[in-house]
Amino acid sequence: MFSRGDAGDEKGYRANNTLSGTRIKTNLADIPSAVSVFTKEFLDDIGATSIQDAYLYSVSTENENEFAINDTEGDDVSSQNTSRVRGLVASSTTRGFFETRFRADGYNSERYTVSRGPNSILYGIGSPGGLMDQGVKQARLNKDEYEFSFRFDSESGRRSTVDFNKVIMKDRLAFRFAGLEQVAETWRDPEKDDEARRYYSLTFKPFKRTTIRASYETMNADRSKARSNMAYEDFSHWAASGMPFYDHLNDRISFDQGAIWANTITLPDGRTKTLASLTEPEQHSIGIDRDNGGQFNLGERRSFIHGQIEPDPSVWTAIQDPATRALYEKYGFQG
Repeated sequence: MFSRGDAGDEKGYRANNTLSGTRIKTNLADIPSAVSVFTKEFLDDIGATSIQDAYLYSVSTENENEFAINDTEGDDVSSQNTSRVRGLVASSTTRGFFETRFRADGYNSERYTVSRGPNSILYGIGSPGGLMDQGVKQARLNKDEYEFSFRFDSESGRRSTVDFNKVIMKDRLAFRFAGLEQVAETWRDPEKDDEARRYYSLTFKPFKRTTIRASYETMNADRSKARSNMAYEDFSHWAASGMPFYDHLNDRISFDQGAIWANTITLPDGRTKTLASLTEPEQHSIGIDRDNGGQFNLGERRSFIHGQIEPDPSVWTAIQDPATRALYEKYGFQG
């Protein structure tokens, strides 16, 4: 990879230049786009360990703890790059303007640049939500540097990082290594975010105006991301209504396992209404959700069921962990 100039020139929290928006080194004041730059000094001062922490300080951006797609299988919730920009979709993630699925982490980052909105196409690639580019650490040719850090928290988490830069031939050839070992837990059991990452960077300057950079990273992640909502029960309404089949393709309902179908329903309060006229609470009262659609045509027994009940407080005694039990006793089911 050939370097077209460093976009650095940071002074504390302020970044003066960027490659974002024009793909060449340009003063931020000359870019007519919504671009935010997080410098390394700023990231260190706020204690950010990854891009998810930095998103908390970004304009119109939600991180994975503030927003998660409602995916019951956990695929989206467990994504390495979950975010939402301007209430739309997740931003694309790049490293040096090359798309990546590696989550940007502070152990090998110099800066994060966030371009919000569809103007991110100026990067050459980007989603309607925007684009986040990670500026990774590069091997430096001027001097040897060494850094080690260790941090721990009240949730039994620990994080160790090492950063080693070695000049092999002054102003000509240098090698850099960064490593991360992380064991992270949160107040939501059994959530965890364990990582072991290694990053290697090489800089070679054969001629005065030519610099060649290469980098490589390995990652081993063991991650389980909890849902943002507490558990809710959505079965009892459907069971109390006689466990009906709901065919969302033809908008009809059956109470005898498909022998007879109808497009009207008698609600628990005695009123008879057509399915098309049901309000959302009325749909939930019989255990169907016409807006989300059923899966009857796919062979499942019933449609998507949604509802909410207020159980007797004594049911929470079955939760063994005192802290978790206290949360459910306080908030109940969250639908």
